[in-house]
Amino acid sequence: MMLGILLLALILITALSIELGARRIFVNTDTEGKFLAEMTAILTSVSNSVIRASGSFAFGMSPFSTVIFGLNDYTFQMRYDTNHNLRADSLDGWSAYCWNNTTHAVVYFPDTKVPENNVTFTTHCVNFAIFPAFPINETNGTAMLMIALRRDPENEPNYTNPELTGFSNVTFRGFSLR
Repeated sequence: MMLGILLLALILITALSIELGARRIFVNTDTEGKFLAEMTAILTSVSNSVIRASGSFAFGMSPFSTVIFGLNDYTFQMRYDTNHNLRADSLDGWSAYCWNNTTHAVVYFPDTKVPENNVTFTTHCVNFAIFPAFPINETNGTAMLMIALRRDPENEPNYTNPELTGFSNVTFRGFSLR
């Protein structure tokens, strides 16, 4: 009788450990899948904004700018031709991507003149940058985008706190080699 109870307990403990292990694997895989979807949306949006940007490096009307507000807000702005005159001028609009490294949010402003019209892509971002140096590298017109997302941005990554990092390259459409 005692041996039967001991075997039953052993079987139950084994089944429970398999269930808990499978659940942890599923939760981490599910989180990484959600982060991959968020990252794809962000990288696609930034790439489209860089491609849509208008301006001229040669005439001092750069289509890009970086603004740092305080210690925690990093804003990457892109000029777009709203009046369709094919020139960078004061009537053009600006879109912006803002990353706050304390709230870990990446927010997109399609038009900086209407700040209440914005989209929060994620609140799990631990790093967001545009390389090699923002504005776009003036020697080849190419920028590298980088973003890193983590389940709990306040803690270091480990097997229960997965981190996903993505990179993408995009070339400014108005760039030409002379």
